[in-house]
Amino acid sequence: MQSLGARSHRELGGCGLWGHFLLSQIYQAFTGLVEIVDSRSRPGVVIYLAPPRGHVLVTTRGRQLYHAVKELNLECLSTGEPTYWPTDPRKTPDLLDFFITKNIIINNTSVESDLDLTSDHSAVILNLNDKIILNEASPRLYNKKTNWEEYRNIITEETQLTVSLKTVEEVEQAIEDINKLIHNAANRSTPQASQQLKALTKEWTNEVLQDHLAKLTPTSDTNYSLYKATKNMKRPKQQATPIKTQMGTWARSDGEKATTFADHLQKGFEPPPSKDHSVDNEIDEYLSSPNQLCLPLKHVTLYELSREIRKLKEGKCPGYDLVDATLLKQLPKKGLLLILAIFNACLRLSFYPSQWKIAQVVMIQKPGKPAHDVISYRPISLLSVVGKLLEKIVLNRMREHLTEIIPTHQFGFREEHGTIDQVHRLVDVIGRALENKLYCCAAFLDISQAFDKVWHSGLLYKIKKCCLIHSSRS
Repeated sequence: MQSLGARSHRELGGCGLWGHFLLSQIYQAFTGLVEIVDSRSRPGVVIYLAPPRGHVLVTTRGRQLYHAVKELNLECLSTGEPTYWPTDPRKTPDLLDFFITKNIIINNTSVESDLDLTSDHSAVILNLNDKIILNEASPRLYNKKTNWEEYRNIITEETQLTVSLKTVEEVEQAIEDINKLIHNAANRSTPQASQQLKALTKEWTNEVLQDHLAKLTPTSDTNYSLYKATKNMKRPKQQATPIKTQMGTWARSDGEKATTFADHLQKGFEPPPSKDHSVDNEIDEYLSSPNQLCLPLKHVTLYELSREIRKLKEGKCPGYDLVDATLLKQLPKKGLLLILAIFNACLRLSFYPSQWKIAQVVMIQKPGKPAHDVISYRPISLLSVVGKLLEKIVLNRMREHLTEIIPTHQFGFREEHGTIDQVHRLVDVIGRALENKLYCCAAFLDISQAFDKVWHSGLLYKIKKCCLIHSSRS
C-alpha cells in the first residue's frame, strides 16, 4: 500500500468511507479526498463502498453517485460478480460492494470475491501490487516467435516409427506419446520470456502510449485521433451473471456453477423412458449379434492425410490437448507418418481412442433468454483436432453409401444442400399442386432438444440395418 502512495482514512482527515453514508457526505468526502490527492505528486487513495441495496444506476442515489464519480474522474473496480445473495428466490442477486480509486494504476490492481462468508453478502478483496498484474492469456503452445524449422527438426529426430500398434492399449499409448512430442517440440522451439521482462515491456509500452496520447486531440483537425487511439483501452467490466440451481438457490462460485450446468446437461441428454421393454430387448439382442461380413475400410494414404490437414482452418479453438491446425500443418513427414500409422490402426481395429472423446464444454447464452436460467445456455464441445481429422477421413469412405440411402429431400448436415434449395423445392411442390387444382398440406415441426434426446440404441439399430458399420468398440 505504501509503495503505491495509498493513505488510510485517518491520514486523510477521517474521510475514509466504510458502509452507508448520505450521498451529500459521500460527495463531500470525494471532493476532500481529491483535493488532498491532487495536491501531491504520487499519492493515491482507495475507498471501499457498499451503497444501499438496489442497482446503483436505478435508484436516485445510485445515479447521483455515478455522476459524482464521473465528475471527479474516479475509477470503479469490482469483480463483475454479485455480492448480495438474497434468500428470497423471487429476488435477483446484485452487485453492491465495489471500490473507488484515485491515482491508482489499474494494471497494478486485481479484485477477487471472498465466498467463505455464510451471510447474504460476499466480501470483495482488492489486491495492490508494486508490479503490473498480467492477465492470464489463453493457453497456447506457440506464438509469433516460434522457430518452426527447429520444431520440425525436433519431431524428426525424436519420432520413432517402429512402434507396435496391434492392440487398443498400444494405440492409446501412441497417441499419448505423439501429444507429448508435439508439446515438447513446440515449447523448445518457442522462446519463453520471463514474467519480469513481460512486465517491463508492458510498462515501457504504456509510457510510449502516454507520450503519443499527449499529442492527440479530440477534434476534427486530427480526424478524432484521440478517440481512435483510446476507444479499446477502457472497457466496462463484463458482468458475471449468477446461475440459479435446481433447488432454487444461487450458485456463487465457479465450482457451483459448473456443477449446476453438469446436472442440467446430464438430465437434458437422457432419452425419455421406454414404454415397451420387449422392443428394447429385441434391439439389444440384435446389436450384440455379429455384424455382416464385408470388406474392410480402405486404408489411409499419406496424400489423403496431408490433403485433409491442409483443409483445416487455422484459428479454431483446439481440444484439451492444445494441438491445433497450425501445429499439424507444420509437422514434418516423419510426424505425419506416425499419425498415419495410428489412423490405419484405428481402422484395422475398429476402434476410436478414448482420448479423442474428451471434450471441453463451453456454455453459450442463447440470444434473448434470461441469463440466470440454465436452460438459456447451449453447450459447445471442443474436441481434439486430430480426432476430428480421423472422423473426416472415415466420412469420405461412408459418403458414397450415404448418398444411396439418405432421401433426396433430406437437407440437414449435407453438402450442397442449402436452405435456399429446400425453399425452392417447397415452392415447386406448392406451385404444381395449384396448377393441378389439388390440395397442398404442409406440417412444420420444431422439436425441442431433438438432438439431445436421440435414442442411441435405436439409432445404432438403424445404422446396423443399413450395413454402415463394422464391429466396433466404444
